[in-house]
Amino acid sequence: MDLRPIAQVLFGIDGILNTALYVPQMVRTWKVPQGTSLSTWGFWTLTSADGVFYAVVAARNLELALVLGGNLLGCSTIFAIAVLRQRRWKRKTA
Repeated sequence: MDLRPIAQVLFGIDGILNTALYVPQMVRTWKVPQGTSLSTWGFWTLTSADGVFYAVVAARNLELALVLGGNLLGCSTIFAIAVLRQRRWKRKTA
């Protein structure tokens, strides 16, 4: 029995859910920007970009690239929100 199609479907569902679960963190980052670690989210953004690069260039795997692309989108969005909101928050408190 070939389990690859089942694995692909489960991996795709995981990728969609994983990406969707970034949304609550985005909302939280918007509301409380000073509580978000720029170094952590910046690093996760870089590692996600590296993962997409690996999936496209080395593995040549579209499914992997799409899932890791979702991670890249989520991490980079949170990082960008945090940078923008923290700058505004610092201006208001200065």
